[in-house]
Order: sequence, then C-alpha cells, then structure tokens
Amino acid sequence: ETASPRKGISRSGSEIGLAEKYGRLSETLGRGAHAVVRLAHKRLGGHGDGADLLFAVKEFRKRRKQESSKEYVKKVIAEFCVSSSLRHLNVVETLDLIQDGRKRWCQVMEYMPGGDVYTRLSADPPLELYEVTCWFKQLMAGLTYIHGMGVAHRDLKAENLLLSRHHRILKITDFGVSEVIQNPFERTSHKVHGRCGSQPYMAPEIWQSVHRSDVYDATKVDIWAAAVVFYTLRFRSVPWRAALPDDEWYQKYLHFRQ
Repeated sequence: ETASPRKGISRSGSEIGLAEKYGRLSETLGRGAHAVVRLAHKRLGGHGDGADLLFAVKEFRKRRKQESSKEYVKKVIAEFCVSSSLRHLNVVETLDLIQDGRKRWCQVMEYMPGGDVYTRLSADPPLELYEVTCWFKQLMAGLTYIHGMGVAHRDLKAENLLLSRHHRILKITDFGVSEVIQNPFERTSHKVHGRCGSQPYMAPEIWQSVHRSDVYDATKVDIWAAAVVFYTLRFRSVPWRAALPDDEWYQKYLHFRQ
C-alpha cells in the first residue's frame, strides 16, 4: 500500500524520529548528485498481520566543508517549502521534512511503485503512441499547474517523472533546483539566470547564461525540456547531447527547422 495524501503538512519536530514515524528504510529507489531516495515501510496493525504503508524518503547529502550549516539547511528547507506547497494529481506529494537517527535531513514523499519513466523506456516492449500521448498530456497538466503556482522546475527529464503501479498516472518529482518566479503579491514573473538541469534537456538560452545579466524565462525552458521528454518517449533516445553549436544532431535540428 502506498502513502495516501494527508492534510496539514508540517515539518516534524526533532522529538519524533524518522524510523518511529515512517518505519524502517530498505531498498534504494534512486540516487542523484545531491540525495539518495530509499523506500520506507511503516507496519500497520499487529505483529506480522498488518500491511506496510510505503513512503519514498529522500536522504539529503551531507553538508560540504565549504558550506555553512545555515546555507545547507536553507537549501533543504527551500526545496521542502516549494514541493510541499504543490497539490496536483501529476505532482508527487511531499509529506514531511524530518531528521533520521544520524541527524541527517530527510524529505518524506508519496511512493510511486511504477518507477521512473527513464527505466520504463529502457525496458521492452516500446511504448505505444497512445501511451506517449497520455503521459505527455499528464506532464503538461502538472507543468501548467506548477507554473500557475509561480514555480519553475528547471530540471525536467525522464528520470524525474514517476509512474503509478500500472503506469497509468505520471507525476513530476525532484524540486531540488526549482525556483519561485512569482510570489502571490506579484503581478508578473521574474526571469532567472545560471545553468542548471541535465544537458540533453537544457534549452539554448541556459547555455548562454554566463553572467548574472544573462537572464531567461524559466517557464519557457521547462517547456523546451518537456518537448525533449516527448521526443525521448517517442523514440527512446534523446535528440542530442546538448543544444550547442558543436553538437551535430542539434545542428541538424536547426537546419530542418528553418
């Protein structure tokens, strides 16, 4: 059984530990540069006769030597504040921010038993066109909602799209580099600068953002990444290594687009 959505999400107090609240950690679900995601089993009922309630637990990396404790905690809480504020069928729900027994920060999320889209693409058989279309529509529904909430994801890719048990529902996850581009009291969104994301999915304007003055519309680069996801779903391969002038396949794309 997977974790069901809850009301009134808040950061847990240190008096309640991760194991006590969400159960034991087992297998690794995913691993990235900044965190490891593991499966948590919370036993319901009596000894041996209850079902497990399952959660995905994101264990954040340790604080770097050159990074102050304040800077580190600020990054962790910023991601939690963004992801926990989002409530949509096509966005993975964030449930809690808590420390484990070794005082490491962990973000607790709903568990998606179907795994990520990248892994599904690596398996046989290939996707049918109706599956590609269905998943892409769900991706765009989730992305439209996220943008409407004043947030840009900034790292859309097949690995950050998770599936339900029977692969019918797709949800966006991992808001580690996301940015709030419009607060509720602002009439317009602001642009961003800097490079982030995964190379094949990064729009050309991201590569051109070298200085702080090199700003771009983060919602548009999300849409670019979504288009690359569609190509990847359809052909089981990224269209190019990077949208750069020296990339042969990107140059072919520019040629045929004219």
